[in-house]
Amino acid sequence: MLRGVEAMRRAWTAGAGPTGPVTIDVDSAVCEVSGKTKAGAAYGYTSQLGYHPLIAVRADTGEIMAARLRGGASQKGTAHFVAEAVHRTRRAGAAGKITVRADAGFWSYDLIEQLDGLGVRWSITIPLYSNVKAAIEAIPEESWESIDYTETGLAQVAETLISGPAEPLRLVVRRTRITGHQATIWTDWRYHAFATNTELPAAEADREHRRHASVELAIRDLKEGGLAHLPSGGFNANAGWLACAVLAYNLIRWTKHPRQSPTRRAAHRRTHHQSPPLPHPRTRRQPRRPPPAPPPRPMALGPHLPDHPRQPPRAAQAADPFHVIRLANNRLDEVPGSCCAGAPSRRPIRARPYWQPLGESTDGLEPRR
Repeated sequence: MLRGVEAMRRAWTAGAGPTGPVTIDVDSAVCEVSGKTKAGAAYGYTSQLGYHPLIAVRADTGEIMAARLRGGASQKGTAHFVAEAVHRTRRAGAAGKITVRADAGFWSYDLIEQLDGLGVRWSITIPLYSNVKAAIEAIPEESWESIDYTETGLAQVAETLISGPAEPLRLVVRRTRITGHQATIWTDWRYHAFATNTELPAAEADREHRRHASVELAIRDLKEGGLAHLPSGGFNANAGWLACAVLAYNLIRWTKHPRQSPTRRAAHRRTHHQSPPLPHPRTRRQPRRPPPAPPPRPMALGPHLPDHPRQPPRAAQAADPFHVIRLANNRLDEVPGSCCAGAPSRRPIRARPYWQPLGESTDGLEPRR
């Protein structure tokens, strides 16, 4: 089996590689398990028993650059994992600038120092520590700039500086609040801060940082595929399972990016047949319609029965109350090969018309009891 970085290098050489800057989104996932005897499984911050792997995703294509399995309660190894993802990206053939985006779970001075040493741009959410809150409160009110937001809300961004490991860090802050008739319920601003070393304006830097949420789509697809469960009780075996699941996931991504222009790829999709999309596993299956019933076949005795005239319409049947009796007087002894062939004729069946009361007769014969 090819190593992951070698398979990525070959795919990128074949045409799936980047032609400019690369953005890497790093995040962690919670893989829930049921067996309490699985090695490394533990209860994490979500109060679910499972594992807590780290995943690095290429933002423009969704392919997974690196993945590492961790114990369920582990919060370690983030800085080393991000540096490894950057090295793998460069070994695979990326020549442009690399940007790393992460949430507050990856914030640390150690990670910032490593990324600065690698010459990588970064944008990382920072928890609202006491020094961060103090820096936000010191921002002048006229420095806040309004940005696009929902119709029932208001959002503004501003930037300031906070102390860093070696020199001050750029801090971009976004605050939001509700407007309208519910503004009297939630009157406070809600703040979200992230540190970055990019040179984009505050509004553009905030827009780019919020695109980090697309990493959840890759995690969702991975969990719906090979990472739907981790079957082994051994930690190393489950780590190998994760590597195989990532390779299978990337193969699907790479086949969607041949060496063609977007126009030619769109024309290819329009002119070639494609298999229908797979149903969502949580979507309820629609009942299938039963196949059409076959045409009725002739009866086995059909060729041997005597020809009878067609039944009269219902209007004629109502005018003739003895219509049913005539049909019943057909003798089976006329059927060749039947059990009654050659037997004497039976007594004709007499019946009372629907309009005649009990005890009366129409032909002088007593009604049958």
